Amino acid sequence: ENGVDIAGKKLVVIGAGGAATALQVQCALDGAKSLAIFNREDDFYANAENTQKKINEAKPEVDVNVYHLEDQDKLKAEIEKADIL
Repeated sequence: ENGVDIAGKKLVVIGAGGAATALQVQCALDGAKSLAIFNREDDFYANAENTQKKINEAKPEVDVNVYHLEDQDKLKAEIEKADIL
């Protein structure tokens, strides 16, 4: 709607609360190639893992991975490969 084409793109999303989860699911439905979800190891980390599971079941062609936000090396590597942050 706002001119951002998600199809075939690699995305990095920081956070796993309500808004971030809605964004992750919509990006998967819109044809994102992959989602790298980073979150602190807190109550929302389990939410990120649950979202990963649900997307994998509904859209197995979307590669979804969940990482600890504290892993700064992994975050940097994923951002370097990302089309959208």
